[in-house]
Amino acid sequence: MRSLSLLFLLFIVCQFHLFSQSKEERFKRDYNDAMRLAKMNNFGGAVKIFKRLYEKDPKNQDVLYNLANCYMDTSDGPDSAVIYFEKALGLLPVESYNTLYSVNLHLSLGKAYQLVEKPEKALDVYALLEKRIPEPNKALETELAQERKFCQNAVEFMKKPVKLEVIGLPTPLNSKYNDHSPLLSADESMLVFTSRRPAGTEIMDDGQYPERIFVSHFDNNKWSRPVAIKSLFKTDGHEAGVYLSADGRYLFIYRVDIQGMKLYRSEFDGETWSSAEKMPEPISSRYDETHISLNGDGTVAYFTSNRPGGFGGFDIYRSRLLPDGTWGTPQNLGPAINTAEDEESPMLHPDGSTLYFSSKGHNSMGGFDIFYSRESADSIWSEAVNLGYPINSADDDVFFVPTTMKNHAYLASTRFEPKVGGIDLYEIEYEEPEHARLAVIKGFVSTRMPIDNVRISVFQKEDDLVGIYKPNPVSGKYILILDTNKNYDIEFSGVGYEPYVQPLFVEASSAYNKRKELVTMQNITLQPKPELASATVSDGGKDIYDESDGIPWYTIQISSLRHPADFAKAWKGLDSSLIKEYKYADGWFVYTFGAYKGYKAAVKAKSDIVEKTRFKDSFVRNPKQYERFVIKPEAK
Repeated sequence: MRSLSLLFLLFIVCQFHLFSQSKEERFKRDYNDAMRLAKMNNFGGAVKIFKRLYEKDPKNQDVLYNLANCYMDTSDGPDSAVIYFEKALGLLPVESYNTLYSVNLHLSLGKAYQLVEKPEKALDVYALLEKRIPEPNKALETELAQERKFCQNAVEFMKKPVKLEVIGLPTPLNSKYNDHSPLLSADESMLVFTSRRPAGTEIMDDGQYPERIFVSHFDNNKWSRPVAIKSLFKTDGHEAGVYLSADGRYLFIYRVDIQGMKLYRSEFDGETWSSAEKMPEPISSRYDETHISLNGDGTVAYFTSNRPGGFGGFDIYRSRLLPDGTWGTPQNLGPAINTAEDEESPMLHPDGSTLYFSSKGHNSMGGFDIFYSRESADSIWSEAVNLGYPINSADDDVFFVPTTMKNHAYLASTRFEPKVGGIDLYEIEYEEPEHARLAVIKGFVSTRMPIDNVRISVFQKEDDLVGIYKPNPVSGKYILILDTNKNYDIEFSGVGYEPYVQPLFVEASSAYNKRKELVTMQNITLQPKPELASATVSDGGKDIYDESDGIPWYTIQISSLRHPADFAKAWKGLDSSLIKEYKYADGWFVYTFGAYKGYKAAVKAKSDIVEKTRFKDSFVRNPKQYERFVIKPEAK
């Protein structure tokens, strides 16, 4: 019996040892799984595993530290991060005070305090860390000085918060997913935004859907259900909207291609968004470009780039559209706006002289803050002004969209209520030094001929040119944004038309107020000169187009394929003699149909093609756009 008892006891001990070894291996395996998810930016998935491990071993410093760090990278996690960083610091033995782990832990806790709006506590942590730096470390001392500066700025701004009214956009604009980068037309009737909600795409490694662009329209006093702009889905990665023109016709997007971070432009013909074309040189370069904004008539572009010659990192540049349709040499906006840190998301106010942008420099509260600067009549930019707390925070605040109405803007945030998902869309009204009051002027131009070359030149009574606008080539509608309490001459002209001048006084009471105050001009009918005939039919696919009348030719892109197509089989019902094949340098084959004088004629032809074929995503394009990409066009 004794020997049997000893044998039984030995069996129990062995089983306990094996069980302990199994628990340890499982713990290690789960820890590695959590670290793998964190490296893929799937912080939500990593948090779930680290929390289970914390419950099993609440004094494991590695688990505490990594759990807190993962919380720092979730939209609502900084409060939880503070709790676990504090626990990890409480377990730190005295002999580890001068280690690299201790330095990282103190820095992380300090930054977590900043994110939860406790800059004084962050300053206390940084003061403690300064005493525990193991040896002289210039990089660490520089970082500490920067973080202390952020905290001191935050303390000052939080003493005098900006009065702010916050309105959350309704569902389904906001969703349980991240929704950001709101872009609006001047009359706030069209909203384009970027979201990580499902859009027929697969989940990425970080556990979320890729960023895709959606559009909604304000009709019958409410926003329509957002629709994904699927014609822009050209990569497996993220695609985000960065700027929408005042009339809602042009959308600029950010996309990462084989050349890096790049800006693209898509055009809306009233029915379909075209596939996006990369912005030409010199806006595009061998380096990265991430954001862009244009003035009201589309002749001046402000964009961000990390090209050489700047003040540091990403800077904001300006380029002007030249008479021949190309963009002029970009000019750096200088030290009033650009710093040794990064600048991003330039947004020009409709007044044409106030630039909103984000910067890590100047007097930021931490990360990117939103600033504005005004350009004087002699092209001098004022000192950048921080918009203050709570518009800005210790987190990255990078996308602020002003509207024509004074002190009214749109942004995305994780900090405001009501809250639907991680990042939500909001409109805000805030206190700020008053801008010149602006009015949104809408009207309609009609004529028997294509109106692609019609220009609307706005002059003040003193003959100063305010801007040159274009009507929509399909609908004839146009939008002007003008200072109130001034007299203007609105000149409608174009090659082949008899010019017409309409005087206009914009009263102070006409200032724009959230879709309620739009000034409507009388409809204008331009008369063609007798010698100019209208031409709106196909030219049979010629390679050379006569545009001496100022009216461009357009074609219809019907498909892009990996392999060449048999015209007769692929597009039954279309005249194959009018189909043209372009072989791109990247190996793709692009197919177009016909050539049409004027954009309106091309849109009508596109509608007919959509009715006749299954290619519903056909869109209008200028044939010249193919020249940069093809090896050699071949007619069949």
